[in-house]
Amino acid sequence: MKKLLSFVAVAVMFVACGSDAPKAGEAPEVVAKKCFDELAKGEVKKFANCFRFESEDEKKNFIEFMERKVRSNQIPDGTKSLETKLLGLFEDRARVKLLATFKSGDSLDKNVDLIKINDTWYIERL
Repeated sequence: MKKLLSFVAVAVMFVACGSDAPKAGEAPEVVAKKCFDELAKGEVKKFANCFRFESEDEKKNFIEFMERKVRSNQIPDGTKSLETKLLGLFEDRARVKLLATFKSGDSLDKNVDLIKINDTWYIERL
């Protein structure tokens, strides 16, 4: 019985950690890091879940646009390191500095703006 309960607890933890969308209560720098890590892995649909869209068509167009960028190698593949630092937090808005070094040797130093909706942080348009 103990083994079964242990297995269930571990399974629940993996399911919770495996979600492809920001979670309520996560810090904005955690959300930014998780989202850009998904993009670096080429997981465009998971990356798209980091944004709020007005419609499904808008989300679909965004995914198609980002998939074209990935296919044309405009998005570096994989990260060596990915760091975030909270620059500012103002009620329902946050700014996070993203420092990424990619396997290709390219790097990215970008400020990312996030918005909080229903206790969950989402990336605003890039």
